[in-house]
Amino acid sequence: MDTIGSRIRSALTRLEKSPKWLADEVGVSYETVRKWLADEIAPKRARVAAVAQALQLSEETLMFGAERAPAPATPPQPSVAALAEESWPFSIPRADFDRLSPENRANLDAVVSKFIAGCLAEQPLFARKKKVIEFTGMHPEQAKPRRSSK
Repeated sequence: MDTIGSRIRSALTRLEKSPKWLADEVGVSYETVRKWLADEIAPKRARVAAVAQALQLSEETLMFGAERAPAPATPPQPSVAALAEESWPFSIPRADFDRLSPENRANLDAVVSKFIAGCLAEQPLFARKKKVIEFTGMHPEQAKPRRSSK
């Protein structure tokens, strides 16, 4: 397994240097370097740059290894114009709408606003109040209409 300890050990071997040399170069005790090599602890963030420089490695290679896959590229973000075009809710192209005069746009806005307000005001079928039918015991066609009293 590729660990920070194994990367430090490989770099020391490549450079033909000892753990004691690394301790002196970085300004830590031999015991600290021994713990790095045993993966008991990792170098503190403040020491990573010095350790990487002494071992002739980049900080990223020291911390994560040379085999580390690059971060996935983020896809390009669509432009504001493209987002506006995608979210355009009408069948008429946006370019045709943009060619309308301010007066025509105001008229269209009024018509659409009234239509939407009407749609929102309608209650769904299940929420409508049911008509109350008076039960007379007779079929509606056989029932005599009530006379209104004057």
